[in-house]
Amino acid sequence: MPKVVDGKVGIRVRGGPFHGRTRIVMLDESGQPPTRQRARGSRRHPPTDVWHVYKLTLTPGTTTGWSYNYAGTEPCNDTR
Repeated sequence: MPKVVDGKVGIRVRGGPFHGRTRIVMLDESGQPPTRQRARGSRRHPPTDVWHVYKLTLTPGTTTGWSYNYAGTEPCNDTR
């Protein structure tokens, strides 16, 4: 099982531009991480200003771990 520290856990990202990185997320009251995570694309290189969306899944081959698998992109609605 991933190590939980102060209600937070690191979950491996699989696929997409952030493949191999670890996301630190807060667990809810039932001890579960968020089912969806978003990572921002580059602001410096339009039109790639998008959110990269990741969905929580059980880590393959285990019943106790999680990973975030790449689910695609969605546009950012940031008006900065």
